[in-house]
Amino acid sequence: MSKVSVVIPTYNRPELLRRAIASIQAQTYKDYDVSVIQNGPHTESKEIVEGFKKEGLPIHYHHIKRADPSHARNVGVGLSHGEYIAFLDDDDQWLPEKLERQIRPLDQDPALGFIACQAWLINEQDEVIGQTPERDYEDSLLELVKEGNFIRSLSFAVVRRRCIQEVGLFNERYPIASDYELYIRLATKFTFQTLPEPLVHYRVHPSNLSTQGYFGFREKHEILRRLRAQPSHGVTQEILDEHVLSMAKFFYREASDALDRENYTDAARYYRWSLYGDAFVGNHIAWSRFSNPLYSFLRPYLALAYTFLKSLSAPERKRKVRIGYFLIGKAIGGNGAYVKTLIEGLDRSRYEAVLYLHCPESQERSLYVDAMRKLGVKIYPISLDGELTSAASTSEQPRHSQAVAGSKGKRFIRSLIPEAVNAFAYNLRLILRIRRQLMADQLDVVHFSMGIFPELQQAIVASKWARIPHRIAFVHCIGTPPYQYQSFVPRLLLSLVVRSLTVVLTYGKVMKNILIEHYDFKPEKVHMVPNGVSVQAMKIQENGREQVRKELDTTRRIVLVPARLSEEKGHRFLFEAIARLKSEGMEATYLLAGDGPIRHELEEAARRFHIDHLVKFLGFRMDMPELMQAADFIVLPSLNEGFPFALLEAMVAGKPFIATRVGCVEDMVVQDVNGKIIPSGDSQALEKALTEFLKFDKKELERMGSKGKEMVLNEFTLEQMQQRTFKFYPTREAALCAAS
Repeated sequence: MSKVSVVIPTYNRPELLRRAIASIQAQTYKDYDVSVIQNGPHTESKEIVEGFKKEGLPIHYHHIKRADPSHARNVGVGLSHGEYIAFLDDDDQWLPEKLERQIRPLDQDPALGFIACQAWLINEQDEVIGQTPERDYEDSLLELVKEGNFIRSLSFAVVRRRCIQEVGLFNERYPIASDYELYIRLATKFTFQTLPEPLVHYRVHPSNLSTQGYFGFREKHEILRRLRAQPSHGVTQEILDEHVLSMAKFFYREASDALDRENYTDAARYYRWSLYGDAFVGNHIAWSRFSNPLYSFLRPYLALAYTFLKSLSAPERKRKVRIGYFLIGKAIGGNGAYVKTLIEGLDRSRYEAVLYLHCPESQERSLYVDAMRKLGVKIYPISLDGELTSAASTSEQPRHSQAVAGSKGKRFIRSLIPEAVNAFAYNLRLILRIRRQLMADQLDVVHFSMGIFPELQQAIVASKWARIPHRIAFVHCIGTPPYQYQSFVPRLLLSLVVRSLTVVLTYGKVMKNILIEHYDFKPEKVHMVPNGVSVQAMKIQENGREQVRKELDTTRRIVLVPARLSEEKGHRFLFEAIARLKSEGMEATYLLAGDGPIRHELEEAARRFHIDHLVKFLGFRMDMPELMQAADFIVLPSLNEGFPFALLEAMVAGKPFIATRVGCVEDMVVQDVNGKIIPSGDSQALEKALTEFLKFDKKELERMGSKGKEMVLNEFTLEQMQQRTFKFYPTREAALCAAS
């Protein structure tokens, strides 16, 4: 049995997880085992864990359905057997001597309950940007109360297992501050120590910054209110009351600032939080005019009533319409480009955008987040179901003496409950949690960008329950048909989704008809809004083609395949067609512009078909206009698509294309005029189309390309798409009326 059990909760961040595990593998201290707890749906995490296991690392993979890091840590504690338990978030990394430096003091002092350290701060590019601040106060319960969570992250700590068994597990009532609450309980019974040297690389990015804010303050506030005096630690009731009062005063100052800005909604919220902290907060504030105790007591309540009424009925208030965009996917792709296009087109004097984003860490995601920040958009990381990854939880406070989740007793009890009841209860709790966060965000519009319908079902239902008046969904692709839903809960959830949405947008007639006929949407709810592309953004220098050809060092025809490397993009059928063309002496250079989970498999397939000298894997590229210009034509062999943005880019660049008959591709093609459409999954049809295009001379390809460009200018411009969408957004006056 290992001496140290390492617990890593993870949620759909495979690349970061790989780095985190590699940092454990590099430890100078080797007596450990690792448990990776995947919370939420299965991703590439299991394959990553299996890869490290083959290298000899003592690591195990466990999957739980519930997307809650505190719950995942509790499961990890229950599965652990070591004398010490170390925690590592999947976006952080340990320095090689971390465990060795921390285990030594724990071995030497049996009274030491847990030990922490300092950290280097790193950004999304793994660059060191700072260090956690130095402290001049001691490690004690008193300082935890006075200074807050100076330990910061669980990645910094190693805890003695028997200490957790004595004080209990993480309190899942506090998703943001559960670590702080555990430190408080540990510090009441055991001593602890913080090493002065940085032993962790702590990543600073939207996932651990944007959701802390006032929800974190509220949780800390509640933790201190529930904490009883500990005179032996110097924590008297007067000190606790003082710090609870200081937080109430903090919210009162925030409320006053919001009132000065005429932001009545935020002001009312902060007044409410302030009074929740201390009902007599007014008596502790020095007023400039009156010192009457009754006036001091009543003033915060009167201010709360005034700001609340103003937030409902003040038409003169210059309030922006607040739009929340929900974007989820395995990659940013066309789905993300669609959302970015809409946000860029908003009138900033009238609208304010918030982005709820779920996408694995990647270079593409980092660039996208940077672009959103430059546009002034607040970004909140969410789970695959639409819940903030650090959203407030409504779950009951756990009994700390009970067995951990996943124990035999709990599994036995759950086995007695029908699966449908468990599923219903899970979805109901999730909807209520998302409803709570949406109500706090004060949205006027929610706009769901669905890569595959139906996604974000719980979030859609929650948006209606939160009484957000305008609930819009854009359907890029259609997923599982409703008649394949066998159990009661999925059918119920889908019917609630259909009833909850006020407007459904999609690209063309095919998808509109499917939504109406198969999903029972009312025809007046479903509207067609074709995708659009910026003609100006696609303009490049005339020598772009020559520059790319020089880089590739090829004299063959260039065929561009602008698609993510995933199964639904149909690359395997393309490879079969290329192999047969090669045997017939028809060769070209095929540029695969994109990255994805099956890149390694496709590289192996290219070697197996003996076409690796013809196929170039370019990875993710930012110079798509130049690549389009350099290509002779475009191929998109997808098995599933919506209204592919890549084909619009090809048409703007004046390039003909071969595409498959999926989604709304037929709405973009005039057969043999601007391109050619073929059946999906048919390598022989693809071979025939490629043969035809490779035999075309330059003039014929240019003629077809010019027809496509003309079609874009007439029907698919960016401005047309934006205006067709924005007409479903309310005006400022309409939003105020709906809110009142």
